[in-house]
This record gives sequence, structure tokens and C-alpha cells, in this order.
Amino acid sequence: MAENVKSKLATFEAHGFVEEEEVGEDNVRGVCPFCGKSKFYVNQATGQWDCKSGSCGRTGNLLTFLAQVVEFYSDFAEETDWQQLEQNRGLSLAVLQGSGIVWNGTEWLLPVRTVRGTVQDLRRFRFGDGQPKLLSTKGCNVGLFGAEGLSAEVGMVYVCEGEWDCLAMREMIAKESNEKTPCACVGVPGAGTWKDEWSELLRGKRVFLAYDHDKAGHEGMRKVARKLAGVARSVKGIEWPETTPKGFDLRDAYRMETTAQELLELFQHDHEGVGPAVTQEATTCRCGSFVDLLAYFHKWLAMSEDLEWGLRIICSTVLSVQIPGDPLWVYIVAPPGGTKTELLVTVSQHPQCVIRSTVTAHSLVSGWQIQGGKDPSLLPLLDGKTFILKDFTEIWALPKVARDEIYAIFRGAYDGMVEKTFGNGVHRKYNVHFSMLAGATQQLHADRQASLGERFLKFRMASDGDQADHAVRMALSNVSSENVMRAELAAACASFLNHASARMNSGECESEELPDWFTERLVSLAQLLALLRGEVERDMRSDRLLYMPQHEIGTRVAKQLKKLALALSLLEAGEVDWQLAWKIVRRVALDSCIGFSRTLCGCLQRAGKGMNAADLAVSTGIPLTTVRAHLEDMELLGALRRQQVVSTTVGRPMFLWELSEEFWELAEGAGVEALNDPVLVKKRRKP
Repeated sequence: MAENVKSKLATFEAHGFVEEEEVGEDNVRGVCPFCGKSKFYVNQATGQWDCKSGSCGRTGNLLTFLAQVVEFYSDFAEETDWQQLEQNRGLSLAVLQGSGIVWNGTEWLLPVRTVRGTVQDLRRFRFGDGQPKLLSTKGCNVGLFGAEGLSAEVGMVYVCEGEWDCLAMREMIAKESNEKTPCACVGVPGAGTWKDEWSELLRGKRVFLAYDHDKAGHEGMRKVARKLAGVARSVKGIEWPETTPKGFDLRDAYRMETTAQELLELFQHDHEGVGPAVTQEATTCRCGSFVDLLAYFHKWLAMSEDLEWGLRIICSTVLSVQIPGDPLWVYIVAPPGGTKTELLVTVSQHPQCVIRSTVTAHSLVSGWQIQGGKDPSLLPLLDGKTFILKDFTEIWALPKVARDEIYAIFRGAYDGMVEKTFGNGVHRKYNVHFSMLAGATQQLHADRQASLGERFLKFRMASDGDQADHAVRMALSNVSSENVMRAELAAACASFLNHASARMNSGECESEELPDWFTERLVSLAQLLALLRGEVERDMRSDRLLYMPQHEIGTRVAKQLKKLALALSLLEAGEVDWQLAWKIVRRVALDSCIGFSRTLCGCLQRAGKGMNAADLAVSTGIPLTTVRAHLEDMELLGALRRQQVVSTTVGRPMFLWELSEEFWELAEGAGVEALNDPVLVKKRRKP
């Protein structure tokens, strides 16, 4: 039997299932942990199970089994059982019962939940000789105790060594009547245990590490602090007084009636080795202007014009959520290693940003009902904020059905309202408004979701060979100080955005109206973009048109580009450089076109005359079959026109392709003299 199969069956056996016989290839039958009848079936390969007893009828998977075990034993504990646990652990009855722990008649079971509230492990505890410990259920993933309390509203998090210390800290905090910042307590299963995915749960939060006063505790804090550098807003380790006995922990402090405020004073100085110069240096970053912010980036990164513009666009998108109107959603497009992630992560510590590596439809809108009636959905947490999705590529890797479901939610969210009813009767309805930044690679252009794409602008970062070499050299020089770099850049970005937001809230800085010349050009630019990013829908099997195509009207994109321009104006405390803002807006508009359309039209625009498909293929480097397909599409959309060349030879007719009058008028009105594609135009390396 495979190891993972054994571990799944062991999870059921740990909580009362008794195997009696194998049924078929993967199934086993045995005694039901709930009703005691021999009608409990488990699929060893999938973990699916059900009891075929009419009086029981329970069913589910491995995770729902753990949840039903907790529910089943919720009323087993007698008063004497609770008193014995209270005396043994030295914790109050209220905090123990509030933890969700249950008694199965032999041992205590403490549920460990995911951030969504799903039970992923039952930590087992029983009294005995020596030091009794909490042990994970065999076959379960070790989790972070209390993770379900890490909502977006939580600004402070105490990370404790062990679940019992976590409960002690919770009670100390509960006794404080003047706690203003929402906080949470989580417990690691051991001083040396920390999973990388737990770091993401603490992104942008003030973290206080409260481990035991011993060697393992000190080393554990140093390890976690290194993991959280550049992720958490700040990291502080507890510094127990010199007179504290070795092995002293939070429960000892709790028994001495120490208050949370008294404990907090022990975190005022960085514990030796916990936040090396990372926290100290990062917290001293003061950026009152975008020029100050750029200075920090030039210190660490090879800042080209593209990277500077990318940073301007990212900061502007974060600030744009405070400008009324439809939200601003932008793809930051670059090849792997193109520094897009570094730029996106820098804004993560701003309190109005929510960052995720990827999402699913169920994480955006969840039908789960968890303890306390909380909604674990991500969507309501985004309202009024900026959602940063580090890698949109992971969404494209999902099956089409799952991808389409995410797109449907995003479309509704962009328009301000999402509503969904689940099979279990849960109904979710959200009125939301948030800006969005998404990292992407060139694979973006293979995704033909025009209805979603119309809601996104794009900025494609390009670099020539010399610039790429310089970027690689800078990356190599930062290898030993990446954590310090990320912490400093994130703190600098947070300082600048906080300063800019404060100026906006005070009325000192308000978005100005666009100059008249800007508005006039913007009208033509929006229509040009609409013309060049239209798509033609064809039958996949026959390649026939599904309907006569028509490009979008540029109203939506005009509003998006105007909002970007207004947000760019907020970066400067003094006089706005509208010429620079126009260059960036024009670049974003052209980057938002379909790549092949922009390249082919740009080639015809530079030539100033008609060209045949073969010459276009040679000039652009695009395969001839691809060129022909896109030329026909652009003709249908009105960007091109073709003329048949009279030939004296027999064979396939020759066509010359020209830009349409509509294109020339819009390009002239927008001041776009050349559709040069900086991503495709590369400089020669020096010999």
C-alpha cells in the first residue's frame, strides 16, 4: 500500500475507525467512529468516506471528517474533565472552551484551522507521566494554530511558541480594555517549525515573536524573523529580562498575572539577531516625495526608464482608489526575472494593499460558514483597497471552467457588484470598489478573454541587452542582502504612499483637471486603442466567423486612461509635469493593444505605403501564416484595407495592405507618429 494511502487511513483510525475488511481495490469497511456500526466505508486513495447506516448517514472527505469529529465530541466533556484540564494547563475555563478543544473520553482534541476556518489537523493531548505534549493526528498537515483569526483588519499578530502559550496570550489581551489595534494570536507547533506559506499570512502586519526563554526559543525567533524580513511590516522579538529563569514562557507570565501592556514593553527593542538592521533601517525610511522614493530604488536596482515608469504606474494605481469613478486595473507585463515582482511587492506594506500569489473562485467568494459566522471570502476585504496579484499566470494554468468562473467574478467586481448563491443555501452579495495590479508574462497575449481584458490596461517593461546585463549584475551584488533590500524598499514605498494619502485626505493634494490639449489627444488615443485591441471570434473547427465583428467604443478605456493620468499627477507635490504624464499614458495605451496588431500597423506606418503579407512577415519576424490571419482580422475591424495588385502571372492573387483612413486620423489626433514596440525592437550588442 502506498505511503499516502496508509496516512489517509491512519487519520481515520486515530479517531475511532476500526478496519474490518477490504472491499474492492481501494475501499475498506469498518466500524463507524460515530454510530459504532460496521458500515463505515473509506476510499483509501481519495479519502472519501460514508457511513451506510440509516441512523448515521454521515459522509464527506478527509477534512470534513475532522470537522465532524470536533462536532461529534463537542458535548462529551463533563465539568470534572474541564476542571482537570484547567488545573493541568493553568489556563482559565473561558479561554479553554473558547479554543474549540473537545474531549473524546480518552484525550483532548484541539482543532487547528486554515485561514478559511477549515479544520486541517486535530492536535491530541492526554495527561500522563512526564511533560504531556500536543501531537498532530497522523496523516494531517501541520498547521499554524489560530490562522483563522488572521483577517485583513488585523494589524498586530503575536506569534507564540505552542498552542497553550497562544491561549494564554489571548486571555492577557482580552483583559486589556484599551486595545485599539485589532490583533490576533497564533501558535507554532514548535520553536523550530515554520512553513514558508505562513509568512504570506503575516504580510504587512506588525509581528511580535513571543517564544520561550531558552536556546531553542531564541533560535526559533531568529529563524522566523529572517523569513518575515521584507514581508511583515515590522518584526519584534520578546526580550526577557536577565533575571528571568531559563525556560520561562508566556504561560508562566500569565500565572504571574502579567498584563499584555507589560509584555508589550518587552518588545520595544529588537531581540538580538531577530530583525538585524532590517527592521531598524526600514522603519527609518522617510519618503516625502517620489524623488526620495526613487533614490532608494536606484540604490538597489538597475533602474531603467521602464522600471521608473513601472514604479510610477504602480504607485498611481494604489492612490487611484481614492479618486471617484471606475477602478483602475493594470497588468504589469515582463518576462521572468524582469523585476515586475520586486516592484509589486514593494507596495505590499501599505495598509491599503492586499497581496496574494494567486486566487481561486472559492477564495474570492466562499460558500463556507465558519465559527462565529465570519465570511472567509477575499472579495469583501478588498473594498476600498488595492488588490495585488503577484502572478496572474497561475490563473491561466487553471482548467477553463475554473478560469471562466474567476473571470466572471472579476467582471462583476469591476462593475461594482458580485452576487452568488451556493448549493448549501449560503448567499453572498458584495458591493465592492478596488484598484488592481497583476503581474503577468507575455503569455498574457494568448488569453483571448476580451471581455475581461477590456477592464485591464497593460504596461510592458522592456530592456535591451545592455540593460539586462546591468540588471543581472545588480541582482548578483544583492544576493547576500536581499532581505534587507526588500524590507527597505517596502518601507520606503509605504512611507511615500502614506505621505501622499495623507496629503490627499487633508486636501493639500487634489487631482487636477487635465489640460485641454491632453483631453483632446486622449479622445483620439482611446479610440485608437479600441481599434487596435478588437478581437474577431471564429469557430475553432472551421475558422468561420461567428458574427460580423465590431471594435469597442473607447468610452471605458478613455475613463481608465484619464484616471491613470490624474493618479500620476498625485505623485508630485509641486507642479505637475503633464508632458511626462502624457508619455506614460500613451505608452500604457499602446501596450494595451493586441501585440501583433500593434507590430503590423507600426510596420505599415513606418513604411508609409502598402506592403504584401510576405514582406510584412520578413520585416516584423512574425510567421507568414500568423501575419495573414491578423491582417484579415484587422481589415474586418477597420484598421486596415487591402488592394489587389494586377498580375500578369497565373496563381494566387497578390494583395497590398494599407492602413485605413480611420487609423491615420486617430493616430494624428493622438500624436502617435510611430507605433514602435519597445518589447520587440532590440538593440544590437556591442562587439
